[in-house]
Amino acid sequence: MLKRLNIKSDFVKNSATLISGTVLAQLIPILLQPVLRRIYSAEDFGALAIYLNLFGVITIISSLRYEAAIMLPKQHNQAANVVGLSFVINLIVNTFIFLILLIALKPICNFIGLNDKYSLYLFFLPLSGLAYGLFQNINYWLIRQKAFKASTQNKISRRVVEGSTQLITGFAQLKGGLFYGDLAGNLANVISGFNQIRKNHFKWTYLSKTRIKWAFKKYREFPLYNALPTLASSLATTLPYIYINKFYSTEAVGQIDLTRLALSVPLVFVSSTLSQILFQDITERKAHKKPVFNVLKKVMFIVLAVFISEVLVVDLIAPHLFAFVFGEPYRISGEYGKWLVLSFGFNFITSTFSFLLITFQKLKLNAIWQITYLIGMGSLYYFGHLPIIQFIQLFIAIDITFQLILILLFAYSVKEYQQAL
Repeated sequence: MLKRLNIKSDFVKNSATLISGTVLAQLIPILLQPVLRRIYSAEDFGALAIYLNLFGVITIISSLRYEAAIMLPKQHNQAANVVGLSFVINLIVNTFIFLILLIALKPICNFIGLNDKYSLYLFFLPLSGLAYGLFQNINYWLIRQKAFKASTQNKISRRVVEGSTQLITGFAQLKGGLFYGDLAGNLANVISGFNQIRKNHFKWTYLSKTRIKWAFKKYREFPLYNALPTLASSLATTLPYIYINKFYSTEAVGQIDLTRLALSVPLVFVSSTLSQILFQDITERKAHKKPVFNVLKKVMFIVLAVFISEVLVVDLIAPHLFAFVFGEPYRISGEYGKWLVLSFGFNFITSTFSFLLITFQKLKLNAIWQITYLIGMGSLYYFGHLPIIQFIQLFIAIDITFQLILILLFAYSVKEYQQAL
């Protein structure tokens, strides 16, 4: 499809490499789901979903979003010191999170409604956060070097280790197997990443205290206008799951999480991959003051086609498919999917182009949107008395409204850049 749309050959090649690797990496946990869902309970998966939502928040603040600046310096030695800076911040932040858990584990579990039998697994969060944060920095370096094959290999190794650990612990009937698998996958990811970065022109001799301080000052807007707002956005996506766990049940979270996993397949397969490629491509075009509209328009056609296809498929067969593949208890996940597919579809679109406000330096505009998005999702707290399906419908309506506003902000940023050429 990319070739028919006439996107330049490098883009096609890079996209094919990343997409094929990402598809293979994500097929592993998806293919394991029918087995894992019969080994572990819906409550186990619900607890894991809460854990992963908290983990998602931690990954935002781990490096204070300095990793997003790795693509920007013209000189590799400058970019390497942004990597070094991110490593240091990542270590400090996750040490602080560990201390918070030591002091306030029980109040945190009470607030989010997490059963005590899962509470100790929260101590995996800072270790996984450290590993994931390190890998994110490595991954941005690999993308900067156009080492897309290396990036995909790392994703595959992560999923193989995660899935095999969850299967082994599950069949052995060891408690917490889902959590152990996630931790093992993150550790495998960073080990593989360090091996790849060494092969792709990263030199530790690039690093110095003076250059790291330069990077800290040069990109100081990223924590203020990127990290904090992105944290707000991450909290906004986390809150509905926490509210469902608090107001309804952990089992309901597990059922909705399966819906999320299934509906996010195109988001993972296509959106994250195209976003990484586009980020590199649009950054280069901007540096050389070249137009970007035509490339973005062609990719938008692909994204819309995937979105529409998913909506039609889910509406027709989701409940029956979920019951057949994952077991009758998960038929309700398919019913939830008929509503949630709309929300995931719009998130699919905005995730693909999420880098645009950063690339065109609209950090303040991005910050305003993300903070208001958090306020909108936070308002769901006052509707915990509704039946769960009405709660989900309200959540979807709020989410789609904000995603449409974000798409308009993307269009405004691109239009302003094009007019300035």
